[in-house]
Amino acid sequence: SNEEEHEIAEGVLQWIKEASEEPDAPKDMKPVIDELVKAGIPAIGQEYELSLPVHLVSQLHEARDQLQEHVAHIKQEEGEEVAQKFVAEELPEIWAKAITNLTMSWA
Repeated sequence: SNEEEHEIAEGVLQWIKEASEEPDAPKDMKPVIDELVKAGIPAIGQEYELSLPVHLVSQLHEARDQLQEHVAHIKQEEGEEVAQKFVAEELPEIWAKAITNLTMSWA
């Protein structure tokens, strides 16, 4: 892993931690998430493995692809500036909700 991937992984871990603290978060997942947060992200260059259901990963990839297509459509129809604003201001929340909904369907 490189520095950029490491920062992304740390951001994802932080998001998972924050999501686990939401009132509607499944209480039975809290100990698992606490352990994951405690372990942290391995150092840059150190390999690690995260096991996820194949179907969940496929669904996440499909959601990502659809969002990327939507951004491309915005860019084409409304311009780069509007697309960048959407990516900066709206996409993070949309993506977080998509991840949450897909992940919860596997919990």
